[in-house]
Amino acid sequence: MGLRSRLWVAVTALLLLPVLVTGLVAASVLARQEDDRAGERAGLQAQAVAQALVAECGRMQAVARELSALLGTATAAEVSAALAEVQGDGADYAGVTFADGHSASVPAGAEDRAAHAVACQDRLTAPDLVGLAEQLPGARRDASSGSGPERARTAVQAVVMETVTPTWLLTALGGVGGAKGGGALLAVDGQPVVTTLGDSAAYLRPAVLEGDEQAHGRVVRAEALGPRSPVTVVVATPAPGHARLYALTLLGTVLGCLLVVALGRAVSRALTRPLASLTEASERVVAGDLDAAVTVQSDDEVGRLGRSLNLITAEMRQYLDALQRSRDELRDNLERLGEALSSTHDLEGLVTVVLESAVAAVEARAGLAWVGETGQPFPLVAAQDIEELGAGIARRVVPGVGVLGSVAEQGVVVRGLLGDGPGQLVPGPGDPAGQHVLAVPLRGSTGVTGVLALVGRQDGRPFDARQEEEIRTLASQAGIAVDNVLLHRETERLAITDPLTGLWNFRYLSMSLAREIERASRFERTLAVLMLDIDHFKAINDTYGHARGDAVLREFAMRVGQQVREVDVLARYGGEEFVLTLPETSLEGAAQLAERIRVAVEVPHFGAGAAELPVPVTVSIGVAAYPLHGSTPAALLRAADTALYDAKRGGRNRWGVAAVTSGTGA
Repeated sequence: MGLRSRLWVAVTALLLLPVLVTGLVAASVLARQEDDRAGERAGLQAQAVAQALVAECGRMQAVARELSALLGTATAAEVSAALAEVQGDGADYAGVTFADGHSASVPAGAEDRAAHAVACQDRLTAPDLVGLAEQLPGARRDASSGSGPERARTAVQAVVMETVTPTWLLTALGGVGGAKGGGALLAVDGQPVVTTLGDSAAYLRPAVLEGDEQAHGRVVRAEALGPRSPVTVVVATPAPGHARLYALTLLGTVLGCLLVVALGRAVSRALTRPLASLTEASERVVAGDLDAAVTVQSDDEVGRLGRSLNLITAEMRQYLDALQRSRDELRDNLERLGEALSSTHDLEGLVTVVLESAVAAVEARAGLAWVGETGQPFPLVAAQDIEELGAGIARRVVPGVGVLGSVAEQGVVVRGLLGDGPGQLVPGPGDPAGQHVLAVPLRGSTGVTGVLALVGRQDGRPFDARQEEEIRTLASQAGIAVDNVLLHRETERLAITDPLTGLWNFRYLSMSLAREIERASRFERTLAVLMLDIDHFKAINDTYGHARGDAVLREFAMRVGQQVREVDVLARYGGEEFVLTLPETSLEGAAQLAERIRVAVEVPHFGAGAAELPVPVTVSIGVAAYPLHGSTPAALLRAADTALYDAKRGGRNRWGVAAVTSGTGA
């Protein structure tokens, strides 16, 4: 069950209880009110009956007084007529008693009913209402004044009675008596004497005696006629039926419950709608949709939570954007690293990758890298965006000259603004004056082998310590890589060069001669080879020592190298023998070069001007040409070697051209 459903149930349960209690209380109160109204009506009817009894008593008393006054002078016939008239006026009994003891009554012969009659105004009782009037003695008339025997005797007492009957009660009750189960009774000293309730009167007697307000499905009200009357008027009306009331109350309660259910649903939806929005947004964030946002419409706890979630997602977007940028930079750096590894022996490619990585790492405006041998000027190997810095950038960094030179010489890190102001670094020739610079050394196995300089930041701020540490780390690794490239270059150079003279060795000679023969054959070009041998070199070693002999070899290589072109290949063949490959050179041109070399070697003597004695040196040279003297490296070298030995046998200090034989070119 979700939160909305639980809240709906809780709100509904919380509101249903008051509704149910209200329904029960309303049913009880309304039923009580109906009972009270029925009781009030019954009480009013009882009062009305009591008042009717009192009024009827008064009427009977008035009739009795009128009758008494009339009889004082009436004849016997008039007495009879008066009594008949009184009976016709509603009295059940009318009688007079004369002073002489005689009496007359209607109906006749019922005089005994008035024997012990007590006026109802003195003591009202039931069922007979008695009106009694007496003629006082002073008011009597003398009988002698009458007109004979027909003259009536003076009345002493007149009595009028009316018996209260059920019919009379029904008339006094009005509509109450006609209601089913309704009626009244008169009780004297607690005993019913007149009733319209039939047998039910016996059942109501306990209620009358005990003062109950309801009995046997009837609402009962009793009204006493007063302290001098033993009569009690009891009115009973049917107890109001509450079925309709209960049905209406039940219907109202059901409607109230339905309203509560609907209200609970509306309240739960209203309360949980912001939470549902928060939940949906949170689930979208968990699913990776960081663009999800909560619409905040209030300043309550839910609103604050929504704003917090929006803030968190915004920060996460920024973090992920930064992380994505870092990933992109890492991918780029890995690509550069891959390129660098694929070009491990390419110094310029490696340094370019290192420089690009450094520029990207600190968001520099430009970068430069100088690499070379330790202690020597470093040439500019790689540069990025140096056009913005102007033309004053040094193409070579000389150790000890300027700010960059101090990095090359001392191996220190330089970070700051180049300028003439306080706290600024004074720039040297070729230093980027007026720029923020971060320069670090590239260290190898022999010392500082290069300088990596970053110039300016994209945001215009100076470089900080964190960026310096990053570039230090990068330069440390880059220095090792650069040193490996330089060592590899040196190894390659040593593999194909002669360590004493610095010339190419026999291995390189074989590769280059084969390459030149293939090129000459493909493009039908000329090619010549000179074989050179220092005359009497063993005697030089024996006479001057091996150290002077090595010096002679080095100077010989220098003098010959001064006579050849850059495309020519001069290699040490072995011992004191050398080979010179001359691309696109004819046999005649090779012979002319051989003569120039012979002269350059002969004079001046080797070591002239030194403290030691100069050494006279001459050279013998053999000349061969492709394809005249051979079409393979071995054939050409054999032909040139044969011509060399012919020159030696001819007296040395000369050159000779190889002879053409039938086997040449094999």
